[in-house]
Amino acid sequence: MPITITLHIFGYTVTIRIKGRNRHSA
Repeated sequence: MPITITLHIFGYTVTIRIKGRNRHSA
């Protein structure tokens, strides 16, 4: 698996987690 794909998936997951936390806090 190319490292680029892994980074994209990881970044996408982190973004969702941050958005979820912000919504939960708000």
